[in-house]
Amino acid sequence: MKIRQKIIAKSIITLSSLCLSTNILASSIPDFTYYDSNRIREINKGIDSEDQTLVNALETITIKANKTLSSKVESVIDKPAPAPSGDMNDYLSISPYFWPDSEKEDGMPWLYRDGKINPLTRGSNTDQVKAARFLNNMGDLFVAYLHTDDDRYSKKMLDYINTWIVNPETRMNPNLSYAQGIPGRNDGSCFGIIEWKNINNLISSVELLKHRNKLDEQSIDTINNWFSEYLNWLISSDLGREEKTRLNNHGSWYDYQVIGLHLYLDKNDDAEKHLDFTKFRIGQQFNIDGMQHNEVTRTKSISYSSMNLSALIQIAYMAQKVDVNLWDWTYLGDDGIRLEKGISYLYPYILEPNSWEYQQINMPIDRAIKTLATPVVYKALQTKGDINIPDKVKSIVYKNTDAKTILLY
Repeated sequence: MKIRQKIIAKSIITLSSLCLSTNILASSIPDFTYYDSNRIREINKGIDSEDQTLVNALETITIKANKTLSSKVESVIDKPAPAPSGDMNDYLSISPYFWPDSEKEDGMPWLYRDGKINPLTRGSNTDQVKAARFLNNMGDLFVAYLHTDDDRYSKKMLDYINTWIVNPETRMNPNLSYAQGIPGRNDGSCFGIIEWKNINNLISSVELLKHRNKLDEQSIDTINNWFSEYLNWLISSDLGREEKTRLNNHGSWYDYQVIGLHLYLDKNDDAEKHLDFTKFRIGQQFNIDGMQHNEVTRTKSISYSSMNLSALIQIAYMAQKVDVNLWDWTYLGDDGIRLEKGISYLYPYILEPNSWEYQQINMPIDRAIKTLATPVVYKALQTKGDINIPDKVKSIVYKNTDAKTILLY
């Protein structure tokens, strides 16, 4: 029995009919926008060779993906009231760190409390939870389908894509004009754009489904038009232009979306031009030692430092597609600010997590380093390769990186 059959047999009661070989899977892996296809082919070979780390990771992902198979596919129209536009298909969310003013009878305008999520912003009254579930589930389904070729996963992926992107009755309009609105202040803010930072799961799924002939031409055209309209909104709307100026993880994840969409839509020249701003961003967001000054002053300093690095590392990989080397780009001279210093800044804290001197609410510091920072270093190791990293740090990173990251990098 093939190793993938064994994995699926362990994770579900009904064994799907699989006839897999390394050669078939290798030929069924397209050129991805966000990932190194050659690296993924190597991972596939490792699974066939029964590399236990990869096999365990795939078991973990298939269990997660299987849970989505029977789950309801929600849409933006599944909310009690529309966005301020009056259109149920417009995405709606409320800024999570804002709370009613307790000193005012109507609570308006809401007040900012950094890092403290207001549960009123995470209910069924908005689209944030549904969208997060959609994009996260697409990620699990994508990885499971990528490494097993099991059509149960592709069918669920198609169901999600049809609901959110294709079907005119249920699809989301391609903008975030009403994302992270602040009651008493505005109907939407630039900060809501980060709620779609996991668009890579959607784009990668489309690329895989296209390559394996699971999408018809009409659906592909509709999907591409949606991506094109969303990209246009990101680069031309007031909120999009404002988010571009944010010199923290918000701006980096904006770049991540814009550059990825440019590349997916074969607008490589536009992707290359946008990378000039990413270079500027790196120069402004790091200190000379690699500390991220705009992130460590936040209440979730490890979370935001890791988030920012994750976006920039993945952008550095995409930049290679248009012959831009972000890894070796420096600001303030040859020994100045550079992306790799942001990664090496984490090494002492991976070895001694509790030596981290900045605030991290809602999660113990050692857990935050283990679950958030180490996967970021793993991504850097796998995408750049020749990073100078102490053996002890490397050992901890390999031991603690999550299953999805292991199967994609």
